[in-house]
Amino acid sequence: MIFACVFLQSAYAGLWSSEVHEIDTNPPLIRMITSYTPQYFGRDGNGFVGRFKFGEETRKIHVNEICANDDTPPCFIKHRKMDKGEYREFKDMSLFFRKEGSNLLCKITIEQTFPCESQARERTAIMNDVIEDCKQCYGLLLSRKVVCDGRVVYLCADDVFEIKMELNRIKDGERRLSLSVTNKKVRDGKVDTHSKTLSPVFDADRDIEISI
Repeated sequence: MIFACVFLQSAYAGLWSSEVHEIDTNPPLIRMITSYTPQYFGRDGNGFVGRFKFGEETRKIHVNEICANDDTPPCFIKHRKMDKGEYREFKDMSLFFRKEGSNLLCKITIEQTFPCESQARERTAIMNDVIEDCKQCYGLLLSRKVVCDGRVVYLCADDVFEIKMELNRIKDGERRLSLSVTNKKVRDGKVDTHSKTLSPVFDADRDIEISI
């Protein structure tokens, strides 16, 4: 019973894929391998990044807090260290809560730093993976907008989300990659309460694959 509950909770938090391999035997042996990739971004409810949902109140998220007035509109910011392997080696997360309207979560930024000995193809591979994740999960395709002075910026937006990925050259040849996801409706005060997402109906034919 416990396993069934855990499966139902996780089945909608990621992507399932299957690979079919034919082994050259007599008769041929068919082997199907099913894999599961956790989904880190999504549009459910007001949308989410990891376990954090846009529209949540600041009091419900317990991480270190500082006050900032340099954003528009003014925001509270909470910082946390990301868990190892949480998302593509990103290390730091900042959560922005608009000060007006119950302090709701409206923007999330994650960052990682590449050492000076990192190679361009390594950085490009990670950025391409992020672009694909945003396309698959938010339906938005990041496109390059600015390339100058060691700075590369990718942007995309629709009526709800605004996404920005930026690679900057910093001290001693290091580079910092940041990805920001903003829910514009929450940011602009058009969402008053945090999202309450209902679990999708479980469909055994769709959600379970069995190979014998």
